[in-house]
Amino acid sequence: MKKIVIIVCCGLFVAGGLYFLRRPVAREEVTLTPSGETGATYKKKEVVLGNSTFTLEISDTPALQETGLSYRPTLAPNTGMLFMFAEPDVYQFWMKDMNFPIDIIWLDANKKVVLIEHDVAPSTYPDSFGPETLTQYVIEIPAGEAKRAGLKVGDTVGL
Repeated sequence: MKKIVIIVCCGLFVAGGLYFLRRPVAREEVTLTPSGETGATYKKKEVVLGNSTFTLEISDTPALQETGLSYRPTLAPNTGMLFMFAEPDVYQFWMKDMNFPIDIIWLDANKKVVLIEHDVAPSTYPDSFGPETLTQYVIEIPAGEAKRAGLKVGDTVGL
């Protein structure tokens, strides 16, 4: 009788363990497709930079921020990506897995432009770019668009 109870208990223990191993775990996922486009769905926001309006995809989670604009074949004019960080910090960006040059714009917590890197090419990888001061937002747009829009350091951006 003891052997049967022990066997039944062991069976229940193993079955319970398998149940917990198979349960889906809640986690943030970003799916990438081999074509070079992200499978992620981004919220979008219209933002005025200088004298032009841009439609920016919002990158506000670590997974989206890690991918950024990587793998995309190109970026249309007047579009880009807005990286929104929870806290001000020193944020450095690089051109890993990028296929086209971009302008990178860093904003402080008050949304004031503190640095613009113009025409950053994919060939600059693994170099990183960014100010040594605290920032909270970073915008990436097609190369040349920051100059065309007349954007300059000290401008405030309405986010």
